[in-house]
Amino acid sequence: MQQWEYLVKVIQRPYNGLLARWTTWSKEPDLVRLGEEGWDLVAAVPTSEVTDGTAAFGGITNRIRYIFKRARSQSVAE
Repeated sequence: MQQWEYLVKVIQRPYNGLLARWTTWSKEPDLVRLGEEGWDLVAAVPTSEVTDGTAAFGGITNRIRYIFKRARSQSVAE
């Protein structure tokens, strides 16, 4: 039976402390390199996570989780 290994990469949009003052997104995963390594993107999930201890920014997308998978090699599975 085929076995898989998974990789999760997260990019974040940092908040600089002022309302509606978001900085740019952090560097995205190197998709070309990951593809060359055999990783397939299976999902990109936007999330809203409170980072300052309050719910003031709930509902604003500030992170994206990229989920990848690739076939596990036989030598690793054994």
